[in-house]
Amino acid sequence: MKTSWTLLVVAFVLVACHAKLELEPKVYSESSNGNCIASQGCAKIKLEVLEAASKNTVSDSINKAVFNAVKNSVYAGENPKEVTNYKELTHSFISTYAQVKKELALSGISETTSWEASATATLGFQSKNVLNVVIEYYIFTGGAHGIGAVRSLLLNPKTGKSIPVNMLFSDPLKVTQLVEHEFRKKFNISPAASLNDEGYFFPNSVFVLPKNILFKEQNLVFHYNPYEVASYATGPIDIELPYKMVEEFLLVK
Repeated sequence: MKTSWTLLVVAFVLVACHAKLELEPKVYSESSNGNCIASQGCAKIKLEVLEAASKNTVSDSINKAVFNAVKNSVYAGENPKEVTNYKELTHSFISTYAQVKKELALSGISETTSWEASATATLGFQSKNVLNVVIEYYIFTGGAHGIGAVRSLLLNPKTGKSIPVNMLFSDPLKVTQLVEHEFRKKFNISPAASLNDEGYFFPNSVFVLPKNILFKEQNLVFHYNPYEVASYATGPIDIELPYKMVEEFLLVK
């Protein structure tokens, strides 16, 4: 009887470990008034996120990673530690706007630019070794224009822990050279030309990989957000490499 019970527990654990991780879409939104028309001086925020429903340490780790990425993208207050969940995050955005509006009014400024923030998390790729959650976000709190960018979270679906970009490749230097070759080819820059002289701003004009790498079905996407290596006007830059070009260097697939 004891042996049968032990086998049952082992079987359950094995099934749980190999079960495909399910992420559920959730939406959190708030506005300072009804429809929040921009010309009326208001604030609105909408977060479309993914949450692992299972109650275990892996799900908790994944949910925490997604939440922190969203918070770091759209939080507009002065004390990030005060925000611990999505409802607090949306409310914080609205209340921060209200406080700024109040302070400006006390200074004699009656008209306040409307604020807006949004974030959408999608499952870009999933295998037994990597879970790629992609967050596209936008935030505007005044100024010439808002900031829109992408965050790519690479997570281990077995542990829920983040996979650092520097742990993706067995030979990061070789991969960097491959991406640089495609970068120069895409923008018609000769191998001998200085990247910074061509209008980009790499540190000391030395090519570096982006902070965000996305897994796709057929290729890897090396994504540079606006301002990362070029002006805002240039927009985001994507360099795509087929897996066959980098497969020998990939440590996770």
